[in-house]
Order: sequence, then C-alpha cells, then structure tokens
Amino acid sequence: MYCPVTSFGAGTYQWNWTCAGGKLSVNGTVVASVSGTMKLNCSGGGRYNKTTCWHSFSGTATNGSGSGSVSAVAKGGVNNAPGTITSFSATW
Repeated sequence: MYCPVTSFGAGTYQWNWTCAGGKLSVNGTVVASVSGTMKLNCSGGGRYNKTTCWHSFSGTATNGSGSGSVSAVAKGGVNNAPGTITSFSATW
C-alpha cells in the first residue's frame, strides 16, 4: 500500500496525517485506489520504561467493484518510522 501525504498535524504525543491518490497492490498488481488517515501514537517512556509507538492507518479503498475499507497497524521501528506490520485488513 502506498498513499501520498496531503496534510499533516501534530498533537500531544500524536502525529496525524491524511493521504489521497494512493494505491493498494496485491502481488505487484494495483487492485484499488486508497485514501485515509494515519495516526502515530506513543506511550510509555520514563526512566525505566521504553517508549512504544504505533502507526494506525484507516481509509477507503475503491476499485471497479465498489468501495470498501482498509486498515493497517505497524509498530514503530527505528526513529519511530513504521516498522513491522502487526495487522492489515481490507474488506468490500
């Protein structure tokens, strides 16, 4: 899945951005266009606790068969960039 950022905003311990004109591909074949929102939430931290961050995407996927929803969650990796995908779903 690829979705270019169209706007960005930040809140306390949170980054939020929207995207549009993206593509959802399966085995290298584009199957739908995608738009939606991504949120970065972090928690923990402190003297003895590691900070954990999660990237959560929620959006709409559209193709010739109609539209559906798509969601993905990734644990923050190095410098809190999206790391390992922990869940993904797309429904029509």
